[in-house]
Amino acid sequence: MKSLIELQSVDLLIDSCLKEISLIENEINDNSRLVAIQTKINQLQKNIDILNKSLNQLNISIQTNNNKILALETRLYGGEITNNKQSEATVIEIDLLKSQTTEYEEKSLQCIIKLEPFENELKNTFVIYESVKIEKDDSKKNLQIKLENLYSKRNTLQEEQSCLLKIIDKAYLEKYLIIRKRKPNAVGLTEKGICSACNVKLPTGELNLLKQSSTISYCKTCGAIIFYIS
Repeated sequence: MKSLIELQSVDLLIDSCLKEISLIENEINDNSRLVAIQTKINQLQKNIDILNKSLNQLNISIQTNNNKILALETRLYGGEITNNKQSEATVIEIDLLKSQTTEYEEKSLQCIIKLEPFENELKNTFVIYESVKIEKDDSKKNLQIKLENLYSKRNTLQEEQSCLLKIIDKAYLEKYLIIRKRKPNAVGLTEKGICSACNVKLPTGELNLLKQSSTISYCKTCGAIIFYIS
């Protein structure tokens, strides 16, 4: 009886240890916060890249138009164009190019205005990312120490478990292992007539039968192997 109760105590400690190990391993491997920040960084960078691409295209268009305007004005005022009709057409073309250039410049200004908050937010988000990364690394070191201690504790408990498995009556062990597959407390004691596995009081008749029994007995409420103690 004593060895089986000890085995259950060890098994419960192993269960608790494994649960804690799983929680810590999950916490160590949980990079969801960093991933979320990185996703935000990627989106901000994407927005910035789109605006910069538009800005570059607008600047190229502005420069191209300015070059065309300079070339046309050089021809117009340099005496190369003498025909009135051609001169008027050139003036119209220059005015059209200047109007188009003004539109490009306004759009360029809008891009610059939109860029500033994105760039500022990106800069701040990078700072947050580095801060969270440092925090995560520090936490990971501390958790790793706890994990190593838990691994050591688990190994010690498993060694103790192996020793107990060798000395427990095979009939009791077989029943214990079957019951424990569905419930953690597979063994109970009748402390003051109450099953310690489910905290339910046993009927007097059942308790009397348990006192006299020489075979494996089970709690009729929870199904645990039960031993009588006064």
